[in-house]
Amino acid sequence: LAGIALLTRGTGNEPRNRGASVQASSGSGGNVTAPREAPVEADIDSKEILATFNAGVAAFRQQDYTTAIGLFQEVIQEIPDNPHAQQYLGLCHFHRQEFPAAMSAFAEARRHRPDSFEVLDNYVTAAKKAGDLEGASGALRDFIQRNPDQRGPRIELARIAREWGRPDEAVE
Repeated sequence: LAGIALLTRGTGNEPRNRGASVQASSGSGGNVTAPREAPVEADIDSKEILATFNAGVAAFRQQDYTTAIGLFQEVIQEIPDNPHAQQYLGLCHFHRQEFPAAMSAFAEARRHRPDSFEVLDNYVTAAKKAGDLEGASGALRDFIQRNPDQRGPRIELARIAREWGRPDEAVE
């Protein structure tokens, strides 16, 4: 991808952010990404809730995940179907290595954006970190069934099949 700037650097297993001003690569290789598809302002019509969301993003960017979690939970309490808040909540839990909690938040974001590869990618990454290859492969299969022309999920499903020692199940 052209013009990629990483928010975090290190081993390559750290979550990366694709926020409004920062972009990073994706691909279920141990990285998770922040929402980037639509402006959040379009989904939040309350200035107070938008301010809370923005404060959560600021806390997230400062790596104050505890504060960010509380702020995103406030947004979710007011707007339960906001996938951006769910995705950021998942990112916070991921950074805290709370992988089951991250999976739960990403699953909720997937419920609201079932055809988003970005959200799927975050869910699969958290599931793999949690050791839930079955959950990761199930989510990939579900996505592939609805989006048969997308290559990325097929490649990741093949990787998981090989990790399981089931190369015959690899669908590339």
